[in-house]
Amino acid sequence: MHVKLSLSSALVLAASMVLGGVGRIDRTWAQVAAPSPTTAAESPDELATIVVTANHREENNQTVPIAITAITGDAASKLGVTNLESFGDSVPGAVFERQSNGSIPFLRGVGNPNSTAGDEPSVATFVDDVYLPFPGAGVTNYNSIDRIEIEKGPQGTQFGRNATGGVIQIHTKDPTAEPALDVSAGYANFDTYSASAYATGAIGQNLSANIAGYWSRQYNGWGHNLTTGDPSYRNWDAGGRAKLLWTPSDKTTVLVAVDHDTTVLEEGLDYRAFKGTASEGGMPAPSGFYDYYSPQDDHGKLTTDGISVKATHDFGWASLVSISAYRHSINPANYNLTLGNGVFNSPVYIVGKDDTYTEEIRLLSPGNEKLKWSGGIFYFNDVAKYDPLNIQVVIANLNLNNVGIQHTASYAAFLDGTYEVLPATHLTVGTRFTEDFRKARGTLDINGTYIPTGTLGPGVPGGTGSTTFSDWSGRAILDHYFTDDFMTYIGWNRGFKSGLYNLAFVTGSINPPVKPEIIDAFTVGEKSEFLDHKLRVNTEAFYYNYTNIQVQEVVANASQTTNAAGAKIKGIDLDITVLPIEKLTITANFEVLDGYFTNFPNGAYNVYNVVGGGDCTLTPGNLCGLAPGSAYLPPHFVPGAGATPASWNLSGNKTPNSPPFSATFSARYTFPTTYGPVDVNLALNHTGDYFFQADNGRGQQPPSKIQNNKQPTLNLVNASVGWTSADNWQVRLWGKNLTNIQYYSFGFETAPATQYSAAPPRTVGVTVSKHFGS
Repeated sequence: MHVKLSLSSALVLAASMVLGGVGRIDRTWAQVAAPSPTTAAESPDELATIVVTANHREENNQTVPIAITAITGDAASKLGVTNLESFGDSVPGAVFERQSNGSIPFLRGVGNPNSTAGDEPSVATFVDDVYLPFPGAGVTNYNSIDRIEIEKGPQGTQFGRNATGGVIQIHTKDPTAEPALDVSAGYANFDTYSASAYATGAIGQNLSANIAGYWSRQYNGWGHNLTTGDPSYRNWDAGGRAKLLWTPSDKTTVLVAVDHDTTVLEEGLDYRAFKGTASEGGMPAPSGFYDYYSPQDDHGKLTTDGISVKATHDFGWASLVSISAYRHSINPANYNLTLGNGVFNSPVYIVGKDDTYTEEIRLLSPGNEKLKWSGGIFYFNDVAKYDPLNIQVVIANLNLNNVGIQHTASYAAFLDGTYEVLPATHLTVGTRFTEDFRKARGTLDINGTYIPTGTLGPGVPGGTGSTTFSDWSGRAILDHYFTDDFMTYIGWNRGFKSGLYNLAFVTGSINPPVKPEIIDAFTVGEKSEFLDHKLRVNTEAFYYNYTNIQVQEVVANASQTTNAAGAKIKGIDLDITVLPIEKLTITANFEVLDGYFTNFPNGAYNVYNVVGGGDCTLTPGNLCGLAPGSAYLPPHFVPGAGATPASWNLSGNKTPNSPPFSATFSARYTFPTTYGPVDVNLALNHTGDYFFQADNGRGQQPPSKIQNNKQPTLNLVNASVGWTSADNWQVRLWGKNLTNIQYYSFGFETAPATQYSAAPPRTVGVTVSKHFGS
């Protein structure tokens, strides 16, 4: 692997020596790029310029005809943003579902339905230009954030497959020659301690480095495991990132980065039945919102490691970029499937693993030409597996041990360009071709006896399968500037999410692969600034035609992915930022969203079991005791007659994780005092009122109810107040979910229970930090 990394960088360095004098324009790469990300405004009376990289080059957000939400590292620190999940509080329409060991992002109702190994998120995540395919990436923490960007809508041309919902980019700080050191320590409720450090500086001629490290531990829980008596919902994490920046010439840079993160968590794994309902076996739900029953203390542990090399050379006529990366992730989890009291229980031990190598080579034109273009190739090699997925059904004396492995080799080529077709009018056209080769195999033994694959259900003979998925994605966007500060655009973008194999199986076979999903997005928008750049208004209306949607179903107590035939999603985003007075920035963001299935024949439908607790999954041959005409049958239900089985269509149901109205409001104000400046930060997030699953909870007959499949309407309040001394000491008081709203991190219906895992209650704390350097 190190040879591959060195070779890719050597190619760029060799090309720089051979072709360095060919370019038409003699300038360094730093001069071609924008001066800095999220640049401060030239005047304190203007809004800061937000620089983004949606087109793989640094550009002013107001000139990019895509809906983008960005946040600076400074704002992230003041608002308590340390990972993707916490950033979701700042983005209307963003849902980060904490499921098992993963945090699964949804944008505008489009997202990954499952956190299983091998099922890459539909909202692609990149950290420092490196693709993160593992579903657990959303819980990884950072303490050296430079900026975060969310590009909404499919981004298949520039960012490729599995970007049907959008792209999240995290950029961490690069090394600087000027020395600096930041250290901090904190304490919060639930007996939580934290510490972090960041250092940067020159270590040789043309050589700089930085290192960032963090640690936190929560010793007390939000509730209790009522079976063991131990605290529930505790978390612990530690990790860091280091970078080495070498500039052998004014045209060439090489950036090496290594990172590690270990996160131990219970959120998303401490499952419990909803209040008023019972688990399988008749065990009633605990009375406490954060309490649960399990004969063991349920928890997961996510460990990720990575190394990357980014080499860049500016020829003048174009810039060449090579990004090589290797990542390893593993997430063992222990939890109880049936949520009983020790009599009815099914302990689960599941280990997801992922090893990924990626290589991307780009060629980008200078940013000041009439025709701006980019092109490149992308290679992705990934091995995802469950090794093992172990389920013990204690009451039946069964031990199911499954191993499922999926190997992916993906190749892609892309070309994109923007041309000024008329004065102040630009046409952007791009295309990308992707080919994925997937190969899967699986084995199963029961009570130590190997079961020949293919004998317990439909599957690929021999327990192995291989399939090739390929498709074109592309975009066409026309924009026009009525003034320098008022741009409108109309566009089409196509996204492609590859098909995949379900690795979490509990029958004796790997099922046929899930089909790829396709999304065609049509957008109309504007980006504008008024009042001498004190007011910024960005708007985008969108309409999605969504086919072969990959949705989550629960089969034999295992979450799997299947296809719904189609859906429509439409809505509008409105983002407003204003600087009413110096040092006061107010931001208000709104999204209205309507997503519904147009066709979903025989989707999974769960009926609450009134007698024994838990849920019964409706099938054409088993109507779970519901009589024809029951109000709890699926929509478009067709009763069976003779040999014809019953059928139904979930057409008209709302798409999961699609809040119909969401809004965020933030205000940041800094004022001077005799003892140093004080900054006050307030963030409000209105969201919720969306379903967790495609059946929309319509089979939840009393004592359960439809709301048990629904996130309630939420109004979350976060705030912080910080004071900075003249010698750069800082004290910050902060709080999240200050009104202590009880809501769900994740909810779903399965045989063990109509269940949820709780989201965090009110957390408050204090952080003390010190900055050394200029």
